[in-house]
Amino acid sequence: MALKWGHILAIIAVALVAVGYLASQGYIQLPKLGQLVITEETEMTEAGAGAAPQASESEAAHETTGAEVSAAVCPTKGETIGTSSAPLYLEVRDALNPKAGISGLTVEVLPPDEVPWDPQRYILDSATTDANGIASFTGASLKVGELYQWVVRGDTTTYDKIVFMETPCRLPEALNVPFKITPPIYVYKVGNISLTASNNNIGSLSGNVITINITELGLSGINTLSFDVAISQGVSGAAIIDPVLVLRSPEGYELESGVVMNVYAAPETGYDFGIPGSDLSSYLIGAAPISMSTRESFTDNKGVTHYVWTTEKATYSFTITFDADSISK
Repeated sequence: MALKWGHILAIIAVALVAVGYLASQGYIQLPKLGQLVITEETEMTEAGAGAAPQASESEAAHETTGAEVSAAVCPTKGETIGTSSAPLYLEVRDALNPKAGISGLTVEVLPPDEVPWDPQRYILDSATTDANGIASFTGASLKVGELYQWVVRGDTTTYDKIVFMETPCRLPEALNVPFKITPPIYVYKVGNISLTASNNNIGSLSGNVITINITELGLSGINTLSFDVAISQGVSGAAIIDPVLVLRSPEGYELESGVVMNVYAAPETGYDFGIPGSDLSSYLIGAAPISMSTRESFTDNKGVTHYVWTTEKATYSFTITFDADSISK
């Protein structure tokens, strides 16, 4: 949603967008950026993703029993596993639908100290999940009782994720038997932000663009624009991880400091995303992100809380006070 005001020679714009926030420590990042969610979880910790997952039919089909033993007395530590005759299986599931596997995702197995987004990374083995979300590793390069990075590389519709997980010990007679490493890896499908502007008090609204022609309207001095914005996550069964609100000037319409006197946002209806009620104008210059809290969240191994935006909706009222004389110069 953009706001424009100006005259024939100068039109200034402000855009309001909500995006998935790139956490400063690299924990949650969109797949199109080529970086990854880094976590050391060995079990599902995301809040709101449903009850503890039960074994799916596809999981049961690949399960073996009575073959794993304590790693402390592992008689096969260092032995090769994951071969063409005895694959090692790993399931990738939907975090918001925990019994459903996700197909078509590449899963890489890397040494624990490898940099996952390095183009020259050393990949021990890789596989693509099948229709049931099962990745089958057959490269004969993995070892019993070793710690690896299991890297799920999301496509344009799925978040990436990394899990550090050790391969379990096996009895000698079970080394040549296919088996599944557990637990599954849970990933979120990438959602989409829906914004709709309405009820502007000055200027003309077209789509989500409010254009204010200072010359035509005869504006001078201090003026206040008010408008409403309906905000929602628009994809069913998907999420935005760590959403933020960004006030920014579109390219070619950059605002200088002091042109906008203040910016305020107040919730009108729906969910309160925790957007500050104080002056937001400092966020405008430089497009600093404003964190949005949501109903669902999870805490990573570093103790950092990440918010998961799924179904919450709200309408916020915005007011922007600006100096028309500064804009028209």
